[in-house]
Amino acid sequence: MRGRPLVPVVLAALLALAGQAARADSVGNRLGRARETQHQARDSVRVLQSKLSTLRARLARRQAVLDRATSAVLAARENLRNTTLRLDVAKDTLAGRVRAAYEYGPASTIGVLLAAQTPADLASADEFARSVITEDQRAVSGVVDARNAVTERQQTLEARQEDLQRRARQVTAILDSIRTKLSQAQDAARRADLQVASLQREHAALEAAQAREQARQRKLQQQRSADGQLVSGDGAGAGDGGPPAPVPDPSGFDQTHLLSLLGPTGGRTCGTPSGLRDTGQRLSGKATWYGPGFAGKHTASGAIFDPSLFTAAHRTLPFGTFLRVHHGRKCAIVLVNDRGPFNYDRIVDLSQAAGQYLGVSLTQVTVDILVPA
Repeated sequence: MRGRPLVPVVLAALLALAGQAARADSVGNRLGRARETQHQARDSVRVLQSKLSTLRARLARRQAVLDRATSAVLAARENLRNTTLRLDVAKDTLAGRVRAAYEYGPASTIGVLLAAQTPADLASADEFARSVITEDQRAVSGVVDARNAVTERQQTLEARQEDLQRRARQVTAILDSIRTKLSQAQDAARRADLQVASLQREHAALEAAQAREQARQRKLQQQRSADGQLVSGDGAGAGDGGPPAPVPDPSGFDQTHLLSLLGPTGGRTCGTPSGLRDTGQRLSGKATWYGPGFAGKHTASGAIFDPSLFTAAHRTLPFGTFLRVHHGRKCAIVLVNDRGPFNYDRIVDLSQAAGQYLGVSLTQVTVDILVPA
């Protein structure tokens, strides 16, 4: 009778042991599943990091190519600007030949031939006639060649701009892919409660790549803005009784920064200020100056005329071009911000300050064409 109570006790003990085993199995299973999830998350992160590494390498290659394409576009724009200046010089030279032919006429050459007294005189007159014809042909050829060169440079620039846009789209696509992969890796790392230091480095690399792209875009935008100011257009001259000035652009022409490029001498130098460079283009002809009666009025560029500044009017050169005018032992560097002179026996109309500094008054000068460096 005393052994009977042992049965319930044994049964209770067995049931307790079974409950403990069940609980231990449940904890073990959950821990195992958690570890498996963590392991899978780490594998996912490693795979994504490998893909990010591949994308980073591809991005570096594409951005290097994009940088070269950007440099090519900037160089093409510079070549186009220089070629356009050469075309303006050729046009000015041809205008001078046409003016000379109109003033003197063909009768001058015939008169030289008829005045010959001896065979030697006749040979000299014939040489003179051939020289005149050759110079005229060179002037016309100069304009034709310069126009063809401008067309070629424009086509080159357009092709390089298309190539630049295509490569920029490739870089943007890679940046978007990196951003997507990075987001996936971050989500996987958070689910597994992993360290995100490596992903933060990926963030920094992405931001650096984006900053590089933004800097490239700003560089292009700055040059586009500069080229927008260096736009050639028709306008009115000043100081020579030419046609009336057109209505200026209401936005005006911001010449403050350009005038600062004249340096500490304000243009009173024969050297080249650090902010400018010599294009190698040259002009020669007569110069005048203007000022009285024009102070405070709009120039053809839209800027207000100030006779005390070193500025000038030219018929065709782009606004924002600089001219180094040589007269005797003196030089003056002036900013082109107006149109003129329309009296075609002159090539440039200087502001009152520049003209009086050089001492010119319908005087022969030599002109170097400069542009911002």
